[in-house]
Amino acid sequence: MSIATRRTTPKERATSSHKPDAPDSGADVAEAQAGAQSEAAKPRSGSRDTTKSVTPPAGKYDRDAEITRFVRRGASKKMLWAQAFADSGQAGKATRNMRLVYDEVLRPAFCGQRSNGYAKGTKISGIEESKRNRKGGHAELRLNESGFGSYAGVVKCSSIWACPTCAATIRQRRSVEIQKAVKQHQASGGSVMFMTLTLRHDGSMPLAFTLDALLDGFRRVVRGNPWMKWKNRLGLVGFIKAIEITYSVGDGWHPHLHVLMFTETRVDDGMLEAFRTWLFPRWADKLQGVAETWNRDKTGKKWVIKPSEVHGIDLQRVDDHGQVVALYLSKIQDDHAANAHQWGVSGEMARADIKAGRSGDGDTHVNPFQLLDGDDCPLNLSPRERMRRWVEFCRYTKGRRCIVWTPGLKERFDIDELTDEEVIEEQSKRAVMAWQLEDKGYDQALKKNPATLAQAKHAIEDGDWQRLRELLPGRRILALDEAGLWDMALDGQLDMKLAAIDKLNECHWMRVHDVMAAG
Repeated sequence: MSIATRRTTPKERATSSHKPDAPDSGADVAEAQAGAQSEAAKPRSGSRDTTKSVTPPAGKYDRDAEITRFVRRGASKKMLWAQAFADSGQAGKATRNMRLVYDEVLRPAFCGQRSNGYAKGTKISGIEESKRNRKGGHAELRLNESGFGSYAGVVKCSSIWACPTCAATIRQRRSVEIQKAVKQHQASGGSVMFMTLTLRHDGSMPLAFTLDALLDGFRRVVRGNPWMKWKNRLGLVGFIKAIEITYSVGDGWHPHLHVLMFTETRVDDGMLEAFRTWLFPRWADKLQGVAETWNRDKTGKKWVIKPSEVHGIDLQRVDDHGQVVALYLSKIQDDHAANAHQWGVSGEMARADIKAGRSGDGDTHVNPFQLLDGDDCPLNLSPRERMRRWVEFCRYTKGRRCIVWTPGLKERFDIDELTDEEVIEEQSKRAVMAWQLEDKGYDQALKKNPATLAQAKHAIEDGDWQRLRELLPGRRILALDEAGLWDMALDGQLDMKLAAIDKLNECHWMRVHDVMAAG
């Protein structure tokens, strides 16, 4: 077996790439860790910078919040599998037809599962990763050049809606992109307006109806000559829209739309109020038109979703610090008061996953992820009802885009188009060290104690190999390049391994067993 290696010197390795706590040496992607205020890496020379200088802010991330996300993912998986067995008619049967179950189960139920497992239709992102898993199927805990850990060799559902762990990574990246666009546009002399659109709703309305009404209503608003006249008057160059959904027992599902509008014209108070005065009746009429179509063609009911003028539209300017004065800082679920001053319009647009619920008007509204908190859920719901609501949320957000930029807007601000899958896959690239996990130990942790997975990730980030070995038994291996991992020594032989690499750098090409024998 011939192995090609990148030619590096022992001095280079000693100062950077082979230490778990090594300083940033140049990853070409922004590390968008779950809720992390992570440190960005500069691209290596000759590599493509896929972020074009879009980097998350520096700092430590909330590890307790990350443990919560892994626990929530475990709860979600149990709910989705239970629903799939029930829908397929296989629940309680001694002999189950798993093919029928796979036809019902949603993809987030597979997230974290070793990717050579029994999941029908699961996909491995990346050719190299796919080849590795066809051979072994071992899960790996990797450490990248920025010092952040991530799991590889496992299914990653890349759901911004229904997966607590994947959503945090994707939303952090989107927040950074939005922040860059706002700063760059304001620096060029433009204005940014932040608008929230909502509708009237109650507990009898399914999410499928309210979500369709919200999106279809907005599509109708931004069409036609009246809209084009205001677009030209404002100098509107584009907008970003983001969907946020909350739930309460009394009011049911409450989807609302956040819209960031980028204008070349400096919008003053008079123009802002004139635009709002024109926009509200148009929004209310378009919404009611959608409801009437639904009532006639689909439900036969008389649902009224036309909002009041007080709650239908909130329209404000974004200040020079990328913030809106009226944002609800109490919504922040991670990082709490210490970082509350950093919560800007980019967080309000993209980080719905870390907003806590609110209480008001005698009813408590929660982030859908809070339905996964068991007895800690603020709502007085039975476990069966929480599962029913969570499955409804997963089903009717499946396939929908959460954060959408108008065509050409990302290019205007020099931001690359990365899919959610590509954002997730960037986590495990450029690994400098990895821990290959024993299959049985990993599978048990995934199923019975998901908090262990987060704690093991923290252990590899701290370089605490003893703690890692106690949490998830396995062995340490070394990554040579972004094509994959080079497994050439048993755990505990890292020095011998580095010596072998030195030898390979001198000889360019040699067989691994020859190098080890010579060492």
